[in-house]
Amino acid sequence: MDAARTDSAMRIIMVSDFAHVTGGAARVAITAAAALARSGVEVDYVTALGPLDPALDQAPVRVHRLQAEHVWDRRNPVTAVAAAIWDGNTQRQFGRLLAGCDPARTIVHFQQWTKAMTPSVIAEASRRGFAHAVTLHDYFIACPNGNYYSFPKARPCQARPMSPGCIFSRCDSRSSLHKAVRLARHLALQQALARSGHLPDFIHVSAAAQAVIGRFLPPAAVQHVVPNPVQVVDHGPAPVDDNTRFLFVGRLTPEKGCLQVAEAARLAGVPVTFVGEGPCDPQIRRLNPAAEIISWMPPESVLAMMRRSRALVFASTWQETAGLVCIEALANGLPVIVTAGSAATGLVESGETGIVIPPADVPALVTAMRALAGPHQAARLGAAAHWRYWRNPLDEERHVRELTGVYRDMLARRHSPVPVPFSVMATPEAV
Repeated sequence: MDAARTDSAMRIIMVSDFAHVTGGAARVAITAAAALARSGVEVDYVTALGPLDPALDQAPVRVHRLQAEHVWDRRNPVTAVAAAIWDGNTQRQFGRLLAGCDPARTIVHFQQWTKAMTPSVIAEASRRGFAHAVTLHDYFIACPNGNYYSFPKARPCQARPMSPGCIFSRCDSRSSLHKAVRLARHLALQQALARSGHLPDFIHVSAAAQAVIGRFLPPAAVQHVVPNPVQVVDHGPAPVDDNTRFLFVGRLTPEKGCLQVAEAARLAGVPVTFVGEGPCDPQIRRLNPAAEIISWMPPESVLAMMRRSRALVFASTWQETAGLVCIEALANGLPVIVTAGSAATGLVESGETGIVIPPADVPALVTAMRALAGPHQAARLGAAAHWRYWRNPLDEERHVRELTGVYRDMLARRHSPVPVPFSVMATPEAV
């Protein structure tokens, strides 16, 4: 069977908690579902939390809304904890949908499942013998807090996931209760997949993310790297020499490095704009009273803001899986200051398309900002960034091509599932 005929015969069930853009994972799920459908693939989009994004409404995608709510929005804390670990209601609803699908031609692709659906839906696809994949936009598949990061210590985790050092570590961003719930949820998923004997395929969004968490997956796990799609139009390099403001886009939380950016901009004497929301808003205003803070904006508005900026600052102190905003900036000819350790580091050639600095290093950030604030340096790096990106853009067409290649491989292997327990505890490596 040729590739075109195989793709048109596929049925993809894309699963995401959200039906609208709330972050990178939901955005990729919606973009991929719509692009696959436009390419001729039969696509169902299974979600729980509305409203419906226009991209799904305009594409030939069948949308299925499960009756579920955000697990932490439930009024009864006991019910919320139980639902966060395992939601049998969404599992039954999802099972009824799968009952009408042909496993010989259907791929179930989980993009996001921790906010409303819980691991029960992954277990249901595995129990019914469907070929299924999980895209790892975060590290929840192995790490209970999802970031492989110690939030109290403000540094990447040093423990093996689910080892005693992990289990007893107070590493969660919220509380010990959240950590306990996430541990229980992780164990529930492991046990369910072990009972079914069917491992999902794992899709990393970057080689750097695979290097961080891939070693903690079962040795028999099939792993792929498929970069996220980027929706940008080539308008040429941004006129960065005409711009003065540095730009930060992301959640205003400590691990994103927003406080270091605010302080460094003040010390460097450069204007800075923050696009995002989060608990660090008041601290940013105290550290840098001149900083501009704008709430979340539509993607097209963020791209327009980039073209009015001098450079993007991506200062995360955790090991980010992708750094989508960095790719968008580079595609627009905007140089990027990025901290070492995140996946975004692999996107930037220091001194060529941006500047790589150590994480949580305010003096280094000040030096980088001052360098780009000077004449011609930002324009030179931005022009190189634009040229390098558009040689091989990470567009929807490339994403669909790489995804369908993964899907074809999964269907070809469907009759030879991997009959091994899913347990990071079986992984021999330690950190």
